[in-house]
Amino acid sequence: MGKNILAEKIQEEFEIFMEKIAEFKGQPVDTKLLINVSISNIICSIIVGKRFDHDDPSFVKLLQNLSYTFQRSPGFALTPFVTFAKRLPFDLFGLKTWMDHVLSIRSNFSVPHIKEAKENLAKGEALTSYITSYLEIMRQENELNSSSLLNDENLVATIRGLFAAGTETVSTTIYWCILLCLHHPEIQDKVYKEISEQVGHGRRVTMNDRPNLRYLDAVVRETQRYTSVAPLLPRKVLESFKMNGYNIPKDTIIFLNMHSSLHDAKVWGDPENFRPERFLDAKGNLINHEELVPFGLGKRSCPGEALAKMELFIFMSSLFQCFRFEPEDPSGELPPIEKRFSLALSPKNYKVRFVDRSSM
Repeated sequence: MGKNILAEKIQEEFEIFMEKIAEFKGQPVDTKLLINVSISNIICSIIVGKRFDHDDPSFVKLLQNLSYTFQRSPGFALTPFVTFAKRLPFDLFGLKTWMDHVLSIRSNFSVPHIKEAKENLAKGEALTSYITSYLEIMRQENELNSSSLLNDENLVATIRGLFAAGTETVSTTIYWCILLCLHHPEIQDKVYKEISEQVGHGRRVTMNDRPNLRYLDAVVRETQRYTSVAPLLPRKVLESFKMNGYNIPKDTIIFLNMHSSLHDAKVWGDPENFRPERFLDAKGNLINHEELVPFGLGKRSCPGEALAKMELFIFMSSLFQCFRFEPEDPSGELPPIEKRFSLALSPKNYKVRFVDRSSM
């Protein structure tokens, strides 16, 4: 599945998203669920090779379980106790209920679609999804190497990772960006001006336009930095090592504090301010700050990084091109920029009016 195919899937889902937004005719709406549905459908189209109708029972169930696992997460501090809590006769901190929803994604989505993909491959059908591609490579690897780590369990884990990396974090970043633009209308005006000059209005923005939309790219990067949606990344130590005089034993779970890098005053100067210009030089060219690490670093970085970047660019560029974001009550207070912590840092729910640019 090349980048062009991924971009087409994202663009297709955005068109449906825009139709849903247009139905509100500029009336205030909370888009949190709608953004989640659209981004989840992109992941589904990649993983199983098809998208689902918004009212499809299995898709609705998947979304409910995904929403619960993210919004009701026990938090990193309690995650190590999940296995222990399962043995208790009572539901400690709601860990059992939370784990039931996690396992439901496996039993009601991942396992059935893996089974279906195996049956399709046995019939000689073409590779049409991530699952079928994985299974085919797994077969080839196992024929050559019996100790290959490609297996059904790791496939299930990878599907879970793709949903985690490509659904909640991306949709939350989009949700944040819209809110921040409500507080900084001059920023969305600058993005719209750039799109008008570089792309126009006769077609949608594509990934080929990205090199020419540098200010938009800077806005997306600054949103990732400012919000630090995934502030902590857990990692398991495979071999004991020493660091700064401390012994870190094998099998220790450590948490990488990504927030500290994204909000280091020594690097960013004024990290508490939302300022996309920090990613542009005097000539308007993008500055690649190595401290911008929303996806982590190295071979253990987020497996969905490339996909997430494409989703963010296509969705945000198309939204800026088609709509102006305006507050629910133009004469009232703006929704607050306050962070809620679960598995991701998300803003409080808010409503926004999407004003069609063509009618302005």
